[in-house]
Amino acid sequence: MNNIGVISYGLGGLSFVLLASLLLTSWKGRIKGGLLVVAVVVSAIWNFIHVYDSIYYTIPESLMVALDVFKLTSWIVFLLELLNSSETKIVSDRIKRSAYVVISSMVIMSVGIYVYENKTFGIDDYLVISLYCVLVLSLGGLVFVEQLYRNTSTEQLWAIKYLFLGLAGMFVYDIFLYSNNILFKEISSELWDARGAVYMILVPLFAISAARNPEWSLGVHVSRNVVFYTASMLSVGFYLLVISISGYYIKLYGGGWGTFAQILFVTLTGIVLSVLLFSGHVRARVKQFVGTNFYSYKYDYRDEWLRLMRILSESDKGGMLIEQRVIKAVSQIVQSPAGCLWVKNEGDLYIPVAHWNMQVSEDFVLKSSDKLIAYVMDNQSIINLYEYTSQPDLYNNLTLPTWIDQINKAWLIVPVFLDTDLYGFIILTRSIGIIEQTWEDGELLFTVGQQVASYLAQHESAQKLAESRQFDAFNRLSAYIVHDLKNVVAQLDLVVSNSVRHKSNPEFVDDVISTVNSAVNKMNKMLSQLKKSRFSNETVSKVNVDQLLEKVIEQRSSELPIPILEKSNVEVCIEANSEKMLSVIGHLVQNAQEATPDDGKVHISLEENKGMVIIRIIDNGIGMNQEFILNRLFKPFDTTKGNAGMGIGVYESREYIQNLGGHIKATSEPDKGTVMTITLPASSY
Repeated sequence: MNNIGVISYGLGGLSFVLLASLLLTSWKGRIKGGLLVVAVVVSAIWNFIHVYDSIYYTIPESLMVALDVFKLTSWIVFLLELLNSSETKIVSDRIKRSAYVVISSMVIMSVGIYVYENKTFGIDDYLVISLYCVLVLSLGGLVFVEQLYRNTSTEQLWAIKYLFLGLAGMFVYDIFLYSNNILFKEISSELWDARGAVYMILVPLFAISAARNPEWSLGVHVSRNVVFYTASMLSVGFYLLVISISGYYIKLYGGGWGTFAQILFVTLTGIVLSVLLFSGHVRARVKQFVGTNFYSYKYDYRDEWLRLMRILSESDKGGMLIEQRVIKAVSQIVQSPAGCLWVKNEGDLYIPVAHWNMQVSEDFVLKSSDKLIAYVMDNQSIINLYEYTSQPDLYNNLTLPTWIDQINKAWLIVPVFLDTDLYGFIILTRSIGIIEQTWEDGELLFTVGQQVASYLAQHESAQKLAESRQFDAFNRLSAYIVHDLKNVVAQLDLVVSNSVRHKSNPEFVDDVISTVNSAVNKMNKMLSQLKKSRFSNETVSKVNVDQLLEKVIEQRSSELPIPILEKSNVEVCIEANSEKMLSVIGHLVQNAQEATPDDGKVHISLEENKGMVIIRIIDNGIGMNQEFILNRLFKPFDTTKGNAGMGIGVYESREYIQNLGGHIKATSEPDKGTVMTITLPASSY
């Protein structure tokens, strides 16, 4: 028994049986797929016949050559069908029919030689004729492969190139084997026995081509996880085999240091293996290789959709906001380790609202008129920043905002469209697994961007509805307060009216009248404010900001620490309602005073920069952490003052500032103080 031949052809036969099983379970009845299945099944049978011959040596040599003719014929017929397909039409029907006649003649000749050799003759010349038949078929097959390769378009080459390599390898090996036999009058046993193992190596090439060509109706599908873990296990097994062999020879030839060197080598290689197994980078690269080379499409869209829904549906218990989950869901599609989300606010500014595994400045703001926004709106596509750097002409000389360079490893800009409106965009950092972005990455990211936009819009609508209900409750409460205040005012008016009767005590009466009148005035003013809606019927005019800040200082100087206005000799105006702006800034100053000890500092500064008025309220009080700023500071009805506050002051301030086309941000650290920055468009003075 020839052990090498049994193992070699046995492995080849098992490989073709596995491939045939995959093809048969997914074949949809088309001719190309059927011919491929036939060729694979014939190759499997051919290998197992060689296994039998390696064990018993009972099959005549002429029959083995005839079997080679059958095997080559099955593959050449498949090739001819590809050459004659509607996509390529490289050979005409007439040429194909002629080729079939020649191939049939060779098959009949080979069978006839086997029959006659066994019956009567046993002459070597007949066997030589069969060998030449195999050579002619192999050369013809190689010519067909070359023609198919030469006439395949560049776009189709990706899908079929592995078939070229596999068939060319098969035909070249047979040419070498049989030409060697004709020249030296004998077949090399080493070449003969190795042929099964060589064919086994070619099987994955056929499988990849079948998976990449769905028009053959061979939707070869094995779970990506199964392929990934199988490939990983095979790689680990091969790695351990190499380590074992290397360790053996190190010990064998290492002399007195052999055992020591073997232990050290095995330990180091084991550590390397452990590092590779737990490396996210390596794992991502393997998954990319599997997805790219074994499947018609790079992604398993069912798995991607389920993963997206699972991440978006996670609860907030883990401390991750919906906006952060959106970034995570989009990032993981392309194995990006971090990202940040920009969303358009009511002032038509795109501001960073959430980040995942990274930090960006709140100053990274874009106007709706920015060139980047205009480009995304017009093209509705992904922007690859690495590609933009190397090939700016692909993006029509797009101009990016300067602050993008400050985002470390910024890679992709993914637009988030809600219908035709740009709801926002996500910037992702460089992927750990994907080297080149393909059309499939772009289409999937864009589609997911549309989905998450809808999800974010629904979430925002739900929040606004909840806030609206809270405001309704607040308004109903205000109605009760107004009713009660009216009663108080009526009582106080009555007291004032009756106080005339007590003029016998002038000093007492004068004090009462003065006090009551003051209370009446304050309450009437309160009633007037409560009856007004948030921003309705406000008078907007040019407001001198420096004078406005001086009024704020005057109003808030009765509380400690006394605020200080840093004079900058800036004469700027804004378009706003003076009373409302006075209330907004006064509220922020009041918050700063309440958060700062009496001996602390509260400063107000004013500057103008590029047509924008910047007001800063700076204190050295207790400060806030980033989580509080992100999750609670601007959230309505969320207060840290207990029953003393309603939790809408900062929210109202932000809403009004945004309504004027500006924005407000908070920069703070616990125990170090806070800086509230208001940025508004300047108006000509």
